[in-house]
Amino acid sequence: MSLASAFEKVFESKEGADCTLLIHNQELPAHQFILINRSPVLKAMIKDPMAPQTQRHEITDPQITFDDFNNFIKILYTEKCEVTLENVEVLFRLSDMYDVPSLFEFCANTLPKSLEPNNLLKLAEMGVLYGNKFDIVNKCLNEVSNKALYPNFPLQYESHYTVKQLLARKCAP
Repeated sequence: MSLASAFEKVFESKEGADCTLLIHNQELPAHQFILINRSPVLKAMIKDPMAPQTQRHEITDPQITFDDFNNFIKILYTEKCEVTLENVEVLFRLSDMYDVPSLFEFCANTLPKSLEPNNLLKLAEMGVLYGNKFDIVNKCLNEVSNKALYPNFPLQYESHYTVKQLLARKCAP
C-alpha cells in the first residue's frame, strides 16, 4: 500500500483519532499528527497551552459547512481535491484561514481549466480578495485576452466598458 493510500485509509476509518473537531455540533474525528503538520493554525489551536484537555475543538465559522470542513481535512490527509466553481471559494477561504498555501496554489493553478466568460469576474474578485495570490487576477485577464478561446464572446460588456476595464472596476479595492 502506498503512503497516499494509507493516509486516505486513515482518514476514512478515523482509526486512532486523537482529537475531535466540532462543526455546527457535528463531530469530525481527526489525528493531531496530520493537522499540526499541515496547518500552523491548527497546530496553534491544538498545541496551545489553553487548548481544551479533551482535544475537542469547535469551528465556529458560519460560512463553513460540516461537509466543507470535512473536505478540507480530507485534503490535509490525502492531497486530493476536486476544484469546482461551486467549491473554489470555500477552498480559498479555508486555505487562507488555516494557512495551507499548497491548497490555495493547487486551486489557483486548477482554475484556468474552469474559466469561462460567465465566471471571470467572480474569480477575479476572489483573486483581489486574497491579494492576488498565485496570480489569480492575471490568469483571468489572460483568459479574457485569449480571443481564440472565446471567438463569440463580446469584448464589450456594459456599453462602453471592455471586459478588462470591467474587471479592473469591479475588483478595485
